[in-house]
Amino acid sequence: RSGMDYMTHWLFVYGTSKPGEINAGFLEPLRGSWQRGRVQGALGPQGWSAPQDFPALVPSEAERGFRASLLELDGGQ
Repeated sequence: RSGMDYMTHWLFVYGTSKPGEINAGFLEPLRGSWQRGRVQGALGPQGWSAPQDFPALVPSEAERGFRASLLELDGGQ
């Protein structure tokens, strides 16, 4: 990196968009490193994807959470 400070950005990925799954190719243009992690919250019928029956992450400290794939994006994206 050129001496600039970069904020770390993480992308939460689940279902068929995870590495090795059928829709993983949609994320190939993104540069970064994959991590296994845990997300605090639940999946629910929220947002733009609800009519297509794709749940969205609803962050909540009250929820137990679940395992997820996390992409730590390279700076500048």
